Amino acid sequence: MPSAKRKPRSLPRYIPAEKSNLTNLRPGKDPSIIIGPVRNLLVKRAAEDDRRADVIHPSEMAKKNWCGRATYYRLAGFPPDEEVVNTNSELIFEEGHSIHHKWQFWHWQLGDLQGIYECIVCKWKGWATSPRHCPRCFMPAYNYEGPLFMRYREVPLESPEYRIAGHADGLTDELFEVKSMSPGTVRVEAPQIYRRYEEGELTMPQLWQNMRRPFPSHIRQGMIYCWLRGTSTMRFIYEWKMTSAPKEFQVELDEQVMEKLLDKCLDILYAVEHEKRPRRPQWATGPKNATCRECPHKTECWKGHDEEETTVSVRRRRRTS
Repeated sequence: MPSAKRKPRSLPRYIPAEKSNLTNLRPGKDPSIIIGPVRNLLVKRAAEDDRRADVIHPSEMAKKNWCGRATYYRLAGFPPDEEVVNTNSELIFEEGHSIHHKWQFWHWQLGDLQGIYECIVCKWKGWATSPRHCPRCFMPAYNYEGPLFMRYREVPLESPEYRIAGHADGLTDELFEVKSMSPGTVRVEAPQIYRRYEEGELTMPQLWQNMRRPFPSHIRQGMIYCWLRGTSTMRFIYEWKMTSAPKEFQVELDEQVMEKLLDKCLDILYAVEHEKRPRRPQWATGPKNATCRECPHKTECWKGHDEEETTVSVRRRRRTS
């Protein structure tokens, strides 16, 4: 008697990305086999982010619409809203990190990369310049493919007086910072240039060609790094994701710009010390404002508190001290 034919084993059905509804996920189920576990890994890693919450970060200070009230909430210990991780954003961040790492590794190989290094074997950690092996256990630091038993922990920068802390991507003859560029970056940082691209006036290659100077927020970030390091200049490396083409820019410290930023830091620290919320910025028109919508403290900020503010300005405090 002929045996019954077995049905072929069915494979998971292809789900187009635009229909899979996988953009925003909490740790849990994802119907895909390859991408799903990676997305869940990124969600988990984002939830375990160990970025310091007790300091003011140069990257937030450098933003055009830096909200001192949001910084106040974090420094004062207010719990953030529950965050839904956008895994597409996490994928973009990972790509940016990989671009940073390759520039750092190239200068490690060139022998001029200064900063903090750490051995993953014996846990030695300290300042070094392009080590070829761990100074304690002598395990090899890297081979031609990449780091082996040592990791580069970048260049820490800190001002305890102003509670500012961060790190630069690297240090050779000057500090340097690596920025991965895409049309999305231009849309956020230089909307006037992006508008010309959107209207068909510029092609994709021309969009990159029109980046002839660092974006304003990067200039401010560079100035903050210079001030923290005690130097007058630093470098930015821009890499265009579409072609991997790089550009290099130099940023100079402007003391007047720094004075305004440091004054704002002091205002925030004064507000934390006296438990008085700073006034919302004028552009913060409501919780649905584009910037407020992304803020981890929007619920606390907009739940009906009176507009309390720090009533004594930095300059008045200086004059009366």
